[in-house]
Amino acid sequence: MAALERSELGKMAGTVRASATDLRFLTRAYEHIASCRRVLRWAYAYRYFLDLKRDAAKRGLFDHLQGDANRSLERLHGYAEG
Repeated sequence: MAALERSELGKMAGTVRASATDLRFLTRAYEHIASCRRVLRWAYAYRYFLDLKRDAAKRGLFDHLQGDANRSLERLHGYAEG
């Protein structure tokens, strides 16, 4: 993994005329993206077990927050790929 990271960062660095160390933030961004996706994956399971009637208000807030988190994560992913 580290060798792949170094070689890919090296290629990218050559393309944009920067050092591979300057582009290390991309690796960290993708690590954060992967971590956030794992958290959101488990959030779907949490929502599944909320009671339809008893937890209606909680589900509404949860849906709003989860949608916001998904949009923010997709925006971050777009920036990392951009």
